Amino acid sequence: LLERFNRLEHIFYREINLGWLGKKDCAAIIDNAIKMQRPMANQCLALSKGNPLFLNIVLRYILDEKATGDDAQRLVIPNSIEKITLKRIDQIVRKYNQPDYREILRRAALMGETFSLQSVEALLRKDGQYNLLDCTSRALDVWRREGILRRQYDSEGAFEFIHPYIVEFFNADSTPELHLNVARTKEVLGENNIFINLEDIAHHFKLAGDKKQAVRYLDVAANNAIQNTNFMKAKELYEEMLPLLDQETDRTLMLRINHQLGDLSLRLSEYGPARDYFSRTLVLAEECNDKHLEGIAYCGIAETALAQNRHE
Repeated sequence: LLERFNRLEHIFYREINLGWLGKKDCAAIIDNAIKMQRPMANQCLALSKGNPLFLNIVLRYILDEKATGDDAQRLVIPNSIEKITLKRIDQIVRKYNQPDYREILRRAALMGETFSLQSVEALLRKDGQYNLLDCTSRALDVWRREGILRRQYDSEGAFEFIHPYIVEFFNADSTPELHLNVARTKEVLGENNIFINLEDIAHHFKLAGDKKQAVRYLDVAANNAIQNTNFMKAKELYEEMLPLLDQETDRTLMLRINHQLGDLSLRLSEYGPARDYFSRTLVLAEECNDKHLEGIAYCGIAETALAQNRHE
């Protein structure tokens, strides 16, 4: 049905809103797909939580296992949608006998939960995997047909993963060298690709072990968040920066970040953290002999106390 809608040209047929499926709808889909006993059907329903994309993954997994000779009634289904999704990926690699498809999927996941064919090809070139370029488009189409990916309704060249855990898994399962290539690829693509942001680039530099570049991008992302008055996000980004800083060589930067965190915590009415960050700023300012920030830290501590008294 979705394939037929995709072939229609009229703009009003380009998007379908699918809500959560009820128990009766799930049961009807399961019954039409494969005959199974009620306990297994209930397990399928529980795993999908009414999400039609998740139910599709579970049923495709069972159908392909049955096709390999396993009895669907005796099949042991993994106890979470995350586990069954990873099993499904292994299953598809075996089904097509194409280990390279997994590596293409890995690089797609590293480019983000939403990505384009061009971005994956750019990463493959950066990573020196020229032998995979010829089958990249075909591999992504296979992953789409098998229910791991889906196309974005408003962009022919963009794909989405049906479950964010796939992206999380490949991020944790990839080497620092690959993360470094991802970060450098995203640096180049970032200006023209709306799916890539500074925080994402910082994340890959962090996983690659390049703390200085990670800090640089996190700092810019935090400043952008402040300009957009997203103080909670800015605070999260600055807090992520702190463990990456060197106690000896980055003291000036630590001083500035602790002051920013104190100011942001105060704006968010988080008086305890604000007082702690201003106190750390004061200690660092005294050690760095920065009289200006030392005075600002004293003012921050006093302002925090006044704000807390007014709040109480």
